[in-house]
Amino acid sequence: RGVILVTINYRLGIFGFLPHPWLCEEDAMGLCGNYGIFDQIAALNWVYENIGSFGGDPENITIFGQSAGGASVRALVSSDLTGTKIKKAIVQSGIFSLGDRDCSRLQDVMKYGIEFVESTGVSSLADLRKMPWEELINIYWDYCLKDPKMRMGWCHPIADGYLLKDTLANLQADGKIKDIPYMVGSNADDLVFEPETLESSKDSFQKACICWCEQREDMGSCPSYLYHFSRKLPGSSDGAFHSAELWYTFGTLSRCWRPMEAHDYALSRQMLDYWADFIKYGDPNGEKETIWKPYKKEQPFIQEFR
Repeated sequence: RGVILVTINYRLGIFGFLPHPWLCEEDAMGLCGNYGIFDQIAALNWVYENIGSFGGDPENITIFGQSAGGASVRALVSSDLTGTKIKKAIVQSGIFSLGDRDCSRLQDVMKYGIEFVESTGVSSLADLRKMPWEELINIYWDYCLKDPKMRMGWCHPIADGYLLKDTLANLQADGKIKDIPYMVGSNADDLVFEPETLESSKDSFQKACICWCEQREDMGSCPSYLYHFSRKLPGSSDGAFHSAELWYTFGTLSRCWRPMEAHDYALSRQMLDYWADFIKYGDPNGEKETIWKPYKKEQPFIQEFR
């Protein structure tokens, strides 16, 4: 479809986002955390500088991610450090809410980093770095599971005053993110685990996406395109679960164990066309007739994939 896809790796969890005074002390600016986002910025810079050698256009870069990857996209378009390198962005099930759930201030999450390091029993940063990564992962999970509601979400982008001047929610509300075309959306059964929470949570992602698009309409000049994926995947009763759309947007249905039907392959081709055209043109319709309209308060169009 005329798109060059670059996938990257970056540090995750405690290796990518650990806040701790020891780490701040060794930094020239007194900062810590966000190592995973700095990895992503390094990858973005590499693509910008080298993609021309692969037949790409450094002035037409689109970034996209799903779930935590979507939160990363939001961090990258909210940071001054990425400059003008990003021309379009796609956020798939990555707008969890417009609160601070997916981005905290450094001083607010520092306590979790301190508690975690205390649970390792080490007395210095050098000793912490000598520990096997497998052991650190096990300690991390044990620490989080003692109080999952409070501790599971602290390893994520941090408002440190440098990479992120404020929380993602505040930067979005203040219009301090890149004014570029966006495609955002969610799945019908995103992160619904218990039947009793179904009614209260099944639409929270979509509601957050709608609010996000409305804020962009108020604050920016470029369009936002909103989608909703509701195809209930064959083979189980999981429905349109969190990450279910990835087989469709990457065209990898044949690698899935589920008994995919002709409808699924047709849906995947449709989504691939929309994604590729958005990446090339900043418009999912590309150069064809406009079917998928931008989301506006007065014309709240949502492209349904079912």
